[in-house]
Amino acid sequence: MKDSPDASPPSEGAHAISGRPGGVAVCPHARHETGSLPPEGAHAALGRPGGGMNLRLRLRAGVRLLAVGLHLAGGCATVAMVFPWVGEARRIALKRRWSQRLLRRLGVELRVVGKAGPDGGLIAANHVSWLDVYVINAHRPTTFVCKAEVRRWPVIGWLCERTGTLFLERGRSAAARAAAQALTAHLGTGRSAAMFPEGTTSDGTALLPLRSALFQAAIDAASAVRPVALRYLDRDGNPSTAPAYCGDTTMWRSLCNIAGARGVVAELHHLPCLPAAGLDRRALAASTAGLIASRLASPHTGSGTGTPADPPASRPSGCPPTDSRNPAPEALPVA
Repeated sequence: MKDSPDASPPSEGAHAISGRPGGVAVCPHARHETGSLPPEGAHAALGRPGGGMNLRLRLRAGVRLLAVGLHLAGGCATVAMVFPWVGEARRIALKRRWSQRLLRRLGVELRVVGKAGPDGGLIAANHVSWLDVYVINAHRPTTFVCKAEVRRWPVIGWLCERTGTLFLERGRSAAARAAAQALTAHLGTGRSAAMFPEGTTSDGTALLPLRSALFQAAIDAASAVRPVALRYLDRDGNPSTAPAYCGDTTMWRSLCNIAGARGVVAELHHLPCLPAAGLDRRALAASTAGLIASRLASPHTGSGTGTPADPPASRPSGCPPTDSRNPAPEALPVA
């Protein structure tokens, strides 16, 4: 999703790469003659007349796109014919497996750094691409807060609506309050939910200002915020803009860029948990922004192991320990 709804102004502690007035996000690499991302290897030429992509890359992209189409059809069949008849645990397992297979079909390697800990709390992540949802779900499925417009998207909107997404309408204060109350109630059960508080997507190289409105749900539910940093690398370990879905880039262009890439690594970094008690939403948003921006600015890990992002000795009060022997059950997964 390019825009995530949130009526509040950006947090004061946010880290921006925007040049537009009013805090509107700008994708600095989004505007070229074709409206696509700038060349990042030959894959940027996919679908561009005369782009010059060699036959091997075109075949690779074509095979991957065909596999993704078949995989999406299988997902629709599963949601329609299997989900109504199975329990929550089975739905979670199906969602995780489907997301993991989607990444593999696109040639994306998932690398998790740090420990997620038991379920519960509000996951706040930076937003680069439509792929972010499936990166998170491939590791631990959760419920996502999503703009209401997605409900009208072909196929994707149908899937989201039937898997429990919390939709939020922009520009309607009553609808926004209702969605915030639903999110508070969801967190109050001890389950997790995820949001993208930048309110839009970027190229992933830095963090845009965070909007603070939905952080209030964590405070009202006496829950915690779990910051997550997402970034994408190429096979050589350099930042990759292939998955970026910002500016004039269409979803099809983004999908083609990923499918044509020689290899994309999706890094998911678990950062220190932030207890919501005693903070207002703007302070909570600013603390979250500082953690995510710091991790985005750090060198990439270079391996799939990593270290715990929040060791028990330094865990803030109010956050459940990562080494709990009895973690809370995971939430109903949502794409």
